[in-house]
Amino acid sequence: MPEWPDTAGAVLLRDAVGRRLALFADCQRCGRVGVRLDAQALIHRLGNYYPVRDLPRFLKCSRCGSRKVGVRIGR
Repeated sequence: MPEWPDTAGAVLLRDAVGRRLALFADCQRCGRVGVRLDAQALIHRLGNYYPVRDLPRFLKCSRCGSRKVGVRIGR
């Protein structure tokens, strides 16, 4: 499990699931947008208290392989 980042004021994975919010990944290199992330799988891997803002460090675009991926919260 990764080191615990500072979570003050951050939206946590458990918050996103509890509020039924969707998490989407957008590639900044090839422009692929709206890839829905599996929040339950992320919780299993990173834990309930992992901040959504820190997810990009674990993501890679499945189309172009870039690590320049952003995460956004939606409904």
